[in-house]
Amino acid sequence: MSLNDLRDHLHDQATEIDPTQPVPLLAVRRRRAQLRRRRAIATAAGSAVVAVIALVALGNGLRVVTDAPPASSPSMRPTEPSDGLPSQAPKTSGKDHVQNGIRYRAEVAGDALQAATVGKVGQGAATLRWVPGDRQVDIRVFCDRPIARGEDGRKVVLRIDGRVITTEDCSSYPATDPGSIVTARLTAKKLFADPTRPANISAEIVDLNGIPSVSPDQQVGFGIYSRSDDRPIFTKPDVSFPALIEHQGHLYRWADSMTTEFAKSQAQPGVSLQTPAFKPFVVVFGTLDVPELHTFEIAGVSGGQTFTVGPGDGPLAGLKSVAVEAQAAGQVEARPVGSTPTRGTLMIGLYLPAD
Repeated sequence: MSLNDLRDHLHDQATEIDPTQPVPLLAVRRRRAQLRRRRAIATAAGSAVVAVIALVALGNGLRVVTDAPPASSPSMRPTEPSDGLPSQAPKTSGKDHVQNGIRYRAEVAGDALQAATVGKVGQGAATLRWVPGDRQVDIRVFCDRPIARGEDGRKVVLRIDGRVITTEDCSSYPATDPGSIVTARLTAKKLFADPTRPANISAEIVDLNGIPSVSPDQQVGFGIYSRSDDRPIFTKPDVSFPALIEHQGHLYRWADSMTTEFAKSQAQPGVSLQTPAFKPFVVVFGTLDVPELHTFEIAGVSGGQTFTVGPGDGPLAGLKSVAVEAQAAGQVEARPVGSTPTRGTLMIGLYLPAD
């Protein structure tokens, strides 16, 4: 009983009781029961009003939030990025390409969007006809394909005029900001048979046997970006890493890279880079022109990373980027697992914060 209820109760009793006449105990109990019923009816009416308000609010798509969560509820905090690196909303503009719920930003780390296409949800392929001209570009693929229990993974194949350029795990590509995907760049002559003529570019989701994927929830697309600045990592063929990349809205600058060409005589064919002390960084790694099926691992990053490259995966394959939280100085190494490829190149790059 609240203080106001008690005051009203005492006042009612004082006005109804004749001080000159004793009050029978039965009457007191009856009066108390009447007051309790009155309070119960008032409480029920108030609850009904709240219920009606809640139903109306939910029917209009609104959420009803109490002033404070119950004592048993956990405190609400902003969600931290899963990789632990700094995060902020990327800059968007009216020139961005937005299609079927996916946004390719017009500019990412100084690179300019030239063209993009995104398929509808449920479609397993996206295609675009485009004339490259003399622009030096890379192609950033977006792929989303949930894997059901018991299913194998899915891959996405990038083709130009029917030639496979690269094959990657579909899970490697984020849906939140696909324009910030890091990729190596081949020269226009390597990518396009004739840069002066229209090229047919496609990205397709396939299973591990190369059969087109079917799912009502899958989606795929790609964006073509001209590079503002590059860091050549070797020249035959001409392959470059971007000088500047963007990760979760922050810029990272190329700091170092290393490559190794496979040969049968190599005892330890891995390649490694020194990592900084107590600074976050991004590692990029992959292969070029590996002819046989091989598995590679990355040591020195949280949990390790592995990827498998096959002869049908195109010249650029296995390309991945891994964000690493600040930690003590050390090394990150890429190396084959088991047998060593007879030819081809393994490459790795390191990026440090630039803003």
